[in-house]
Amino acid sequence: MRKRFRPPSPALVIALLALFVALGGTGYAALKLPRNSVGTPQLRNGAVTGVKIKDASIATAKLKTGAVTAPKINTKGLTVATAMHATTAVTALSAASATSATSATSATSAQTASSAGALASGKTETGVYSVEFVAAHAGDDGSGAITFPFPLAAPPAAAEWLGKGTAPDAHCPGSAASPQAAAGYLCIYESAAANVKSRCVDDTTGACADAASAYGAVPHAAATASGPTSSAGTWAVTAP
Repeated sequence: MRKRFRPPSPALVIALLALFVALGGTGYAALKLPRNSVGTPQLRNGAVTGVKIKDASIATAKLKTGAVTAPKINTKGLTVATAMHATTAVTALSAASATSATSATSATSAQTASSAGALASGKTETGVYSVEFVAAHAGDDGSGAITFPFPLAAPPAAAEWLGKGTAPDAHCPGSAASPQAAAGYLCIYESAAANVKSRCVDDTTGACADAASAYGAVPHAAATASGPTSSAGTWAVTAP
């Protein structure tokens, strides 16, 4: 006797249909992800590598302020042509202000420079000086040294040494507290003196001719009598 084929029960049909839909939905999700469905938690650590980032795809607007710090910057081969302010610079073509520079072609103001170009015309640099010695006889002289941090393109036209209490003039209109100099002049302002008879400025060639070189000058003081002799103060030079 032949057995009759029995159709599946409604429950079995529904169960098979549900299984098909479930499997189909999983496959669809695996092939195509909905928009905005992958966030930071879905990314494995190290999943995004440099090779996966398109060149020039990260712009300034995408970087958080302060995200790139100095230790992350490769300074090898880095050149800055112009800087308005630099705390330290190995090489600077132009700097308005530099606290320290190993080499600077041009600088308006610098506190320290190992090597520098000539001081710009009309710019002023200042410093202090001191002459101290013990005279064995009246008329003995001693000297100090003034070195310009930035050499001048040409020597000053003249050097003036204003003794303590001497009134300023057109070439040296400043004071020991506020040293100034007209363009092309070196002005020395004495703020303290002891046993000083006379003063003159040597241009480093050995001639006491109230002159200076492009690199500095040598202030000489002669003693009134034997004994300790000293002169100290400030100076200013303005490039011609």
